Amino acid sequence: MHSLKKRRHGKKGWVALKLDMAKAYDRIEWSYLEVILRKFGFADQWIRWVMAYVTTVSFATVINGAKGDLFSPSRGIKQGSPLSPFLFILCVKGFHYLLQTVVSDGALHGVKIRQHCPAISYLFFADDSVLFWEATASGVMLLMRLCVNMRPPLGKW
Repeated sequence: MHSLKKRRHGKKGWVALKLDMAKAYDRIEWSYLEVILRKFGFADQWIRWVMAYVTTVSFATVINGAKGDLFSPSRGIKQGSPLSPFLFILCVKGFHYLLQTVVSDGALHGVKIRQHCPAISYLFFADDSVLFWEATASGVMLLMRLCVNMRPPLGKW
């Protein structure tokens, strides 16, 4: 960040975007989880078990001490379950793969701190990530497509 802030030469602009994944457990789409499990080569029976485990949760509200109707979510994984961190890591690994693909294809250019250093495109931490790229309209559109839709560019993967 210091290097980006202190740059005074050149015509290129750079972007650093912090993605906070604090509520990510609640927002994982079940269809995405299933695709990730298939892409990593898990057996069909295992995928059916995991999806049944993830999708059979239900909740009820309590208002003034009275239990309300049951309702089922349409996405998310159970927090506190021993399986959930493993599933979350697989989903993040899928996002890592998508980012790695666009960087290796040259569609996204990372930031170089010094002339002979490798470019940095993304950093993953425990519950958030930071993405770095050259400030271009095509780069912004590509990252919006990846982050919002979790779809690879040009039909890859």
